Amino acid sequence: MESIGTLAGGIAHDFNNILSGILGYTELSLAALGDPKKLRKYLDEVLSSGQRARDLVHQILTFSRQTPFELQEINPKYIVNETLKLLRASIPSTVEWQVNLISSAIILADPTQFHQILVNLCTNSAHAMKDGKGAIEVVLEDMEVDEDFSRFHPGLYPGRHIRLRVSDTGCGIPPESL
Repeated sequence: MESIGTLAGGIAHDFNNILSGILGYTELSLAALGDPKKLRKYLDEVLSSGQRARDLVHQILTFSRQTPFELQEINPKYIVNETLKLLRASIPSTVEWQVNLISSAIILADPTQFHQILVNLCTNSAHAMKDGKGAIEVVLEDMEVDEDFSRFHPGLYPGRHIRLRVSDTGCGIPPESL
């Protein structure tokens, strides 16, 4: 029962993040009714958030049937940029963003899962800032994994990889939770 509760909490957390973007951009749209260009931009974000919600439902249904997720060729740099647009609307403006997207690699991954991982990491970073002030750093870079490195990281094989790193100036994770 505890595991089901944790899963339900995670799903609710993901939907809340998506709904924050939808609600925030809808409010901005209402404020921009006299400016068609701004209105279009905000409504595109609402549509994008709705599509992410649809993809999350698909992922939940896939998980419940225990069928494999859909691997696709994706450009993580594009997904990171799109995700950060959504997050900037839902995270306090007192949080500074430091973004360094170096890699332009194409990878094989499930785009919904990649998006969800980044949303969760950045949202957790924002929650770690007790006074709502601080910085979140997002780095996407190419990485060459050698034999020595892979030996200490089971499941990671030598070769070309990308690394997505999210760090923050928050309070950190208490040792008992780590």
